[in-house]
Amino acid sequence: MSLKEEAYLQYHRTKSDEKVSQFVHLLEQADDVVVLKKLYVFIGNARKKFAGCPQQQQWQPILPVSVKQRLKVLQSDLNKKRFSNMKKERIQPGGKVQKRKSEGDDCLLKISTEVYQQWVEGKVGPVPSLEKHEALKFDKIHIVPPTSDTCESEMALKVLAFLGKAIRLSQSYLEKLHEEGQMGERGCTMINNKRYMISIPKDACHVVNDDSQFEVINTVFKTVVSMWEKKTAHKLQPVDVWRIVVTYCITQASRDLLNNRSIENPNFQFDTFTVIAAYGKVSAQRSHLDMYQETNYQCSMFIHEGDIEATNEFSAAESEGQITSAEDLVCYGADAWVKVRDIVVNILNNSVEATDMLKKFGALLLPKVVRVDNQNDLNVCNLYDIGTCMTLPGGVIHAGPKSQKFRAILFFTATPKGNLGDVYDSDTQHNRTSLSLSLVNLVFPEVKKKQERSKLLDCIIDSMKRDKDPSSNDMVRHVPLRQFSDAVNYILHKKSCTEQQQQKQLEEAKQAFLHEYNEKMKTSSATYWESSYIY
Repeated sequence: MSLKEEAYLQYHRTKSDEKVSQFVHLLEQADDVVVLKKLYVFIGNARKKFAGCPQQQQWQPILPVSVKQRLKVLQSDLNKKRFSNMKKERIQPGGKVQKRKSEGDDCLLKISTEVYQQWVEGKVGPVPSLEKHEALKFDKIHIVPPTSDTCESEMALKVLAFLGKAIRLSQSYLEKLHEEGQMGERGCTMINNKRYMISIPKDACHVVNDDSQFEVINTVFKTVVSMWEKKTAHKLQPVDVWRIVVTYCITQASRDLLNNRSIENPNFQFDTFTVIAAYGKVSAQRSHLDMYQETNYQCSMFIHEGDIEATNEFSAAESEGQITSAEDLVCYGADAWVKVRDIVVNILNNSVEATDMLKKFGALLLPKVVRVDNQNDLNVCNLYDIGTCMTLPGGVIHAGPKSQKFRAILFFTATPKGNLGDVYDSDTQHNRTSLSLSLVNLVFPEVKKKQERSKLLDCIIDSMKRDKDPSSNDMVRHVPLRQFSDAVNYILHKKSCTEQQQQKQLEEAKQAFLHEYNEKMKTSSATYWESSYIY
């Protein structure tokens, strides 16, 4: 019986103070960091599951503190032993420093060669040398701890640490590019809530040739090289940093994905490598979907130290039903959509684009979407180290967490080879507001009555109220609807405004939009609506 199973039985059978003490003693016997982390997560789940039991009050003050303290001690001891062994291996009997045998002939430059080569050839599959790592599991999110059991992985973690520091030092450089409007042409963009997304090329030639379209990440790689050479006796090139980063990401994600029993034929293509960084205080992302197929995976890797929180995971309440069609939308959607039942169903069903959107992203329009990962309850955020990898299947509503200081991750995707999934498209993303705006955009020209058009605008307003995010319409490119949603945003987030005043101003915004729409349609017909896009 495993330690986790034994612990569960001990807790399940707990009916006295004596049994509780036995369980605590069992925890104290664990001398492995990974095992203890799993127990820590399990404890949180058990406490949540058995809330209300007589013994639950005794668990509250005892377990979280004791386990957390023991984790810190064990982790500290592990680090001391690790660095002590590294020093011993490098000191000869005569006192001279020697290189590790595995580091001779630039072994570092051959990191994960097998995995790397398969990725380049577009046929990453099961790799015999990969050991299984049981992940910490929330609902759909899996957290894979970093591996430093080989020279290669140890060195890779050092490179990742330098990468995180280099990204941190790039703040003023990125801000300057943003001010000058040059980010797009240099391989960087600003995404929602003031997060920077830095592109990493798929082909090594863009790094070797120092291509300007990837200027930002190439500059970061050069900073990593400079840091590396100051701290070690080895020399690296920017392309070496690129390969180390990519291959370690693939290797760690593969420890979970390629051993996932729910995947019948694991053979993945890894793409869309980027760095996502936030500086200072940023709010959480709005919940959204950008990868809709369950067979696809979004992955991320932590590259900075300090308190870390993985991506937040959301799901619809069990009683809410599912939305994959127009009929589902007016049945299970918010009241605003129910009120336009007779207006939208036929129009949406006759639109291939609308049908596709509802099938892929309809879950966003359910009235109640709740967070289901329990990271906060378990207090595990500070247990994630540099090199920790997260995997999340497609079709799961999620959002980046809020942060109070610097936060950086490596983001990448895994798509099954063959016809099991479409390659990730970074331009395809929907939240509640953007999806509502997209559907109204398709329906609006087909609706002739002013009163019915007004009800459609209510669907937009309702979505924006539920999102409570002034940037929720960032992805909208239809000019008239973007202008209307901007006006709604201004009203909803205006300070010192009563509910009655807000309602009056929203009604005025609706009437102004409807008046302008009628006037434009008189002169330019459908051209006004169908060609009003910005890119």
